[in-house]
Formats: sequence, C-alpha cells, structure tokens
Amino acid sequence: MTDGRPVPGSVYFYQPSKVAPAIFAALFFISGAWHLWQCIHYKSFKITALHPFCCLLFVVGFAFREYGAYHISNVTVYLVSTICIYSAPPILELANYHVLGRILYYVPYFAPLHPGRTLTTFGMISTLVEVLNALGVSLLANPNVKSQSAQDLGHVLMKMALILQMVVIIWTFEAALMLSNSFLWNGSHPRLYLPEDYHVYLAQDGVTELQGPGWESEQSWVMTFIDPCGLTAMLSGQNKQGGQNKKFWETNGFENLPLVRNREGQV
Repeated sequence: MTDGRPVPGSVYFYQPSKVAPAIFAALFFISGAWHLWQCIHYKSFKITALHPFCCLLFVVGFAFREYGAYHISNVTVYLVSTICIYSAPPILELANYHVLGRILYYVPYFAPLHPGRTLTTFGMISTLVEVLNALGVSLLANPNVKSQSAQDLGHVLMKMALILQMVVIIWTFEAALMLSNSFLWNGSHPRLYLPEDYHVYLAQDGVTELQGPGWESEQSWVMTFIDPCGLTAMLSGQNKQGGQNKKFWETNGFENLPLVRNREGQV
C-alpha cells in the first residue's frame, strides 16, 4: 500500500507509489525535450542549458523511483533515485538565477548588483544546498555509520524522510512545483524576450535596444561572493561604473527619459 505505513524490508520504509513516478518521469521528459528543442531553435544554450539538464535529473530520478517501487529492498536504486530527485531542485534554482542575471543585463539601470554576480552568489548558495543534500542522503542510507550521534541523527532524518517522502506530500509540494516551473519556462521562454548577446540592453524608453560595452568587475571571485553588491569597490573608488564615472546607460542619449515607457509611450 502507498498510505505511508511502514513496510518490512522496504528501504523507503513504506510502499512507494507505482503510478506517480511514471507520470512525473514522462512529464519531465516532455518538458526536457521541449527545452532542448528550444535551446537549439533559439540558440539559447548560454541562457537555458540548465533547464533540460535539470529535467534529465528528474527523469532519471523518477524512472529509478518507479523501478524501486517494484524492488523496494534495492538500496542502489533507492540511492540513485533519491540523489537525482534531491539534486535537481537546487540546479533548477540556479537556472532561474541565471535567467535573472540575464534580465538584469537587459535592464542594467534596475540592477541592484552586477548581473554576473547573481549566478556566482546564488550559485554558491545552491552548492551549499547540494552538499547538505548529499550529507543527508549519506546519513540516511550508509550502513557503515558507527557513531551514536550520527546514528541518532540518521534516525531523526529517517523519520523526517518518512514524512517528507509520503506520496501526497512529495508529489504536491515538491515535484509538482518543480514541474510547473519547468513548463513555465517552456511556455514563456527567456529568448522570446531577451537578446542572445548579453551586451544588448534596453534603453530607458522601453523600446530601443542598444549595444552596450558590458559590465566590468575589478573584484576577485572571493570578494564577489562576500560583497556581491560591490560596496567595497564603490567606497574605495575602484568601481569604474560607479563613483565619479557615469554608468554606460547614463550617456546613451536616453538618460533623461523616465524609467520605463511602454510601447505606447506612456510611463
């Protein structure tokens, strides 16, 4: 049964659903194939390449979960499915951050920080989440953990896993949201609105597209992570696009227009 009751010999602690994983694997395959076609059609691998990769992780994870539903004592299948399913959401978040960065490149006058730093800053956060996921999975499934404290933590995580992985909860609040996010980008693909070249940006009139010089960064990657807004460089006078020097969009001939007009010329 898939009612969440403990099942002897099951590495899932219960009988996993035999229907939901197949449905989600098929839907993520459709979305992933669609994303791959869009990457090729719109030449948008630099913007959305992570989306088909994320869908691939979900497809593999749910395919193994479907197989595991018929082989509930197979630890390897359980590990592969769990790692893939738990690793995909942070990568999808990273893909969203990357699109956010490209949006900030397109409207630089609205960017609260260097657009390129959205990927590095939030990417580090996603990496941390991935590490925590890996540690959690290892404590849940590794039979070689001997210390009492680690075993106690493992028992707590197992109880949490029993709650979090019960069919209704995981499908409704995890997989369904990730699937909705993936199909959202299918229906409103970023390349329909953003140029292929990140140097191209939207002028302050909200209509004209201009070729810009791009953003410069004098900070090291360490300082970029510590200070994504570039406050230290600005205060020290090292920021060429701040301080005494005008930003490139402030000398493009549209700098005196209100931000931002629509296509009818209204603010």
